[in-house]
Amino acid sequence: SDKKKSEPSADDAAVPARTTSVPARRAHFQASQSHDAWAVLGDICAPTLVVHALDDEICPAENARLLVTAIPDAVLHLLDDGKHVYYAGGVEAKEAVLSFLRRHPIRERS
Repeated sequence: SDKKKSEPSADDAAVPARTTSVPARRAHFQASQSHDAWAVLGDICAPTLVVHALDDEICPAENARLLVTAIPDAVLHLLDDGKHVYYAGGVEAKEAVLSFLRRHPIRERS
């Protein structure tokens, strides 16, 4: 065939490509292990939506519940599907975010 190996096929279109390198993923993991913002979560004054998948195998949904209790007036939306990748929640995730943004439009600073 004339197709190059690097060209995506129709079969590849259904599977999102991983765009993050292995060193970047390792660095992200290391940073997340040492990052602790718990003490300042109560200072957040912006409308906050916490979106989390119930079937996340990396970070349990209980962590999202803890965030919502620590951030004033935060709203929790638990996805039935999506695992650890936000956009994998598909339509449900998109609708949750759009609905939240409609209820909390950006206000101009005075």
